[in-house]
Amino acid sequence: TALTDSRRILGCSCCAEDDDGMAEDQAPSDPSEVILGSMPDTVILYKLHLSAGRMINLADFLEAFNSIVEPDADAITPEVYARFVQSLSELELLGFVSHTARKVDHIVRLTSTQA
Repeated sequence: TALTDSRRILGCSCCAEDDDGMAEDQAPSDPSEVILGSMPDTVILYKLHLSAGRMINLADFLEAFNSIVEPDADAITPEVYARFVQSLSELELLGFVSHTARKVDHIVRLTSTQA
């Protein structure tokens, strides 16, 4: 899908797997496992949500997103926070995550990973 292999679908050079600094033997064999800061924000959050459990802590999710898009930043900037909220809203609109009333600081992953 476009969220798992955005480079192939979008046909852009910004998400080239060779630019991530990994050696060939360390690079993941599956393109859906590669997460680069140059990827679209929704793709980054989608790939992060795949590696999370069923309940996702929003603070941890934001920290992981920030570490990818701004690896050298010490704090989360308002721009990064806005990008995170917009991408999270897009994932919710697409039906991948939903807010929960039980834990207001968590979201629930609505999809399962295929084994």
